Amino acid sequence: MLQPETFALELGLHFVNTYSHIHKAHVDITKLKWSRIPVKGAPHKHSFVRDGEDKRHVSVVVDATQGKNRLSATCKAGVSDLLVLKSTGSSFENFVRDKYTTLPDVNDRIFSTSVECNYNIPIPASALSVAALPRIGIDFEHIFASMLETTFETFATHDSASVQATLYNMCVKILADNKHVSDVGYKLPNKHYFAVNMDYIGVKNSKPKDAEVFQPVADPSGLIIATVSRDSVSKL
Repeated sequence: MLQPETFALELGLHFVNTYSHIHKAHVDITKLKWSRIPVKGAPHKHSFVRDGEDKRHVSVVVDATQGKNRLSATCKAGVSDLLVLKSTGSSFENFVRDKYTTLPDVNDRIFSTSVECNYNIPIPASALSVAALPRIGIDFEHIFASMLETTFETFATHDSASVQATLYNMCVKILADNKHVSDVGYKLPNKHYFAVNMDYIGVKNSKPKDAEVFQPVADPSGLIIATVSRDSVSKL
């Protein structure tokens, strides 16, 4: 892979030497740090994460409005601004159409999103004292690590038919692996990369099988939101 400086010089020289009407070319490049997503200890071949911008968060509410002897508590935790991208292994086709539909079917595309995940952990009333809290028996650090691992590995390896399908698979596995989690939710905004039409210079780049040059775009976009919960236990 060319370094940004070398690539910028080559691109500038190409424009100046190829097009007679161009006498000066300015090329500005910003390089972002993308690392390959680790899957079972090995770097994935086409899935990446932007290092260092994600935020871990937790929100705890302790409620004594029903009396000091009837405490209740909620714990909500997760991650946000976790930017990921996979260059293949994602599609969106055979969806419902009507007269307003303009989106074409795509059998291979770039899938990128800024992950926000939140999960809830019910806190048992028996743990709500300073003395009892160390014996709560919930490994919060393990749950967070499990959520991250599932998010990364599912995103990287799932042959995604849609963002919604990948999101659902993430939630189901987190619930299956972490008995103390009652529900999991994701917000996954589209971070679109569209193939650049280069027909005007005789380069095939418009169809998925030909596309190698992509442009990131902010709009139009979508925001996929869903929460998956465990089945409630009937109390008859």
